Amino acid sequence: MNKQNKNNSEEFFRMMFDLGSKEKITTPSYADFIQAISIIFDINKDEKKQTRPREMSESRSILQRQTIHDETIISVLTLCQVEERKQKFLKKCFLKIENILSRLKSTPIFSPKSRLHGDLCFFWLVTLPQTMELLRFCRDVQKIDFAAELLHYLKSLAQQDLPEKACIKMLKDEISELLNGIECSEFKIAIGRIDHRSFPKTKSINTILANLETEISIDLDKENAKDITLKARFKFFAAKFAFRLFKPYSQNKHLVAIPDENTLLEMHQGLRRDYVCNQYFNEYNFEFTHNKHYKSILNLYLNSIEHINCEDLPSEVTSTLGSLISWRNRAFLPAAVIKKFWWDLERNRVDERYIRNFEKAFLFTTSNYQYGQIAAQIASMLLALKIQKVENIPHKSLEPLVMTLMANNPISNEITLFHETPFGPKKGIISDTSDFNIAQAIFNFNSDIRSSALKTDLCNPLTGLNKTLGYIFEKIDQDIFFTPPQPLPNNFLNIKPAKAFTIRLYDALKNINGLLKNFNLIELHRSGSDVICAESSLAGESINRYLRLNNVEKIEILKKIDPEQYSKDYSAMLHATNPQRKQVTYFNKKGYYFCDFLVTLNEGPALKKELPQPLATDRTSLPA
Repeated sequence: MNKQNKNNSEEFFRMMFDLGSKEKITTPSYADFIQAISIIFDINKDEKKQTRPREMSESRSILQRQTIHDETIISVLTLCQVEERKQKFLKKCFLKIENILSRLKSTPIFSPKSRLHGDLCFFWLVTLPQTMELLRFCRDVQKIDFAAELLHYLKSLAQQDLPEKACIKMLKDEISELLNGIECSEFKIAIGRIDHRSFPKTKSINTILANLETEISIDLDKENAKDITLKARFKFFAAKFAFRLFKPYSQNKHLVAIPDENTLLEMHQGLRRDYVCNQYFNEYNFEFTHNKHYKSILNLYLNSIEHINCEDLPSEVTSTLGSLISWRNRAFLPAAVIKKFWWDLERNRVDERYIRNFEKAFLFTTSNYQYGQIAAQIASMLLALKIQKVENIPHKSLEPLVMTLMANNPISNEITLFHETPFGPKKGIISDTSDFNIAQAIFNFNSDIRSSALKTDLCNPLTGLNKTLGYIFEKIDQDIFFTPPQPLPNNFLNIKPAKAFTIRLYDALKNINGLLKNFNLIELHRSGSDVICAESSLAGESINRYLRLNNVEKIEILKKIDPEQYSKDYSAMLHATNPQRKQVTYFNKKGYYFCDFLVTLNEGPALKKELPQPLATDRTSLPA
């Protein structure tokens, strides 16, 4: 990169940092949704800082973050006295909400309006009406008592000008009516202290209710005392939820153009009925994107924030980066960023220093701008370019880009196909969620290059494997590789066979067809088979030589590299049944596995005196 280009790039990065500090409209992620619930109910407190809830962003891994989500949901449902058998269904509803929020988050937002305006529109047009619809279902179909109470509070307070004050008054009046003159002086003193400035923490509410039950047990039998206390609990937590929910959005409601109540109700009722609470659609179904009610809600929200599609921009606006950035209150920064990145990449200006500085600026701006799938595309290219161009990639250093990719890519299902190994067909090789998304980024990057949409070098994470195989073949040609004791030298044992991945050399060689498929590096594959088997690749000459070996020769190399693992694989092959029903899986980008249909595979035919050659398959109902 010459000096002028370098200065231009650094000036652009400074501009990204400057504009990236300005809050623009974003939609909440599922992590934001769970975080809001945890704040409302005071769940997942940091033990060292009792007043601060543990944020989802504190999770250092994708798996840990997902675990926190599950823990929070279970804690909330338990706190609300939801029976365990009903929790399972509601958790599926939460996952469908995650799908919807993921789809919304993947939509790039270009709006001149303020973050406050966007938050208000999302709350009054999306969050509140869909929450109330879910509560109606829980009340009427699931017969959940707390849902009935919470819906009662939300409906009563939604039309109030000062819902926080109305909430406190409503709680006190209803508790008084519930007690019906029962003497409980300490409880009345405690509830009298509650006002519109704040609401008691969950721990304080539990203490108040425990004292209430003790007090009223003097005049009532145990069953009646428990019943009244439970009803009071529902009212307290319903009021707490409503109080905390309305507080940030009540004062500026007039800024939102809310449509006719029946129109809004019909949209959200349809989405809840057709998808969120539809027992015939599980959480791995994404048909809601074609649902007319979902489309109506999305369009209503986008219109309310004056969102403009990039396709609708005048040509004079898109003619230069400067005009694109400055137009409509700098709403189109994400479009300018990817335009600049493509421009520099195609002119071979992207080196290791450029990647490092661009990544910092890009990740900074994504906290305040909703890039949507633009961010996913940029994160994918950065992941591939880092693996391609950066010599040493520290452990977990790719995680911020992976998190950005996952946050901005809509959740979807990827088919995991079978690939050939010397021991028979195998499904999948990369199961770690982070690694899977990195592999997907490499696949997409290489797809753009191979289709000529992008003019740069392929990303090949298998250069280390190719180098190691080069050494192995050199020793084989010298007739000394299989001569004991001749282990691989440490400098070859320490080479990562797949750069930035944790896979071992033995597993990489055994599953070479799966890796080549994952990275889109297969040049020619065996025809007439549904099992992936590469005849040649774009990953290196030594890898191609290995691909040309028969299974007997491949197994001999594997046996030399790891005799113990070879013994396990060989034994498993001998004991495999023929034929056997196997499941083809989809890999969901959140990290879940599930099955959609079955195929029949001949896996490991009975051995005679020699090791098996590549196996044929019989497969049914496999989509293209």
